Amino acid sequence: MARNKSGFNDLNKLLKGIEQQAQEASGDVELGELLTPNFMTTFSNFSNLNEFWGKSPFGVPASSEEFAKIEQDKLDVYVKENTRFSNWQEMLDKAGVVYVENKLKF
Repeated sequence: MARNKSGFNDLNKLLKGIEQQAQEASGDVELGELLTPNFMTTFSNFSNLNEFWGKSPFGVPASSEEFAKIEQDKLDVYVKENTRFSNWQEMLDKAGVVYVENKLKF
């Protein structure tokens, strides 16, 4: 019987660890943490985020205000033409999933 209790305790510790990692992964994340070089080489024509922006018609946004000025429809076209995604939001959604999976070590 002690053996089963030990297994339950181990499982409980594992689940608590996963819960803690999930909480840590769910906070605000910098764009560079989401769109890592590995992500960019896997899902786009670029080796990193700087190259993505540098070759774009928008240039590298220096601030969130500059980024906000980029027309969404033009960004979506650029993403569709240069990545495996149909738009910017789809790219961010996938990056978020990959980020959480990596944080939780799936």
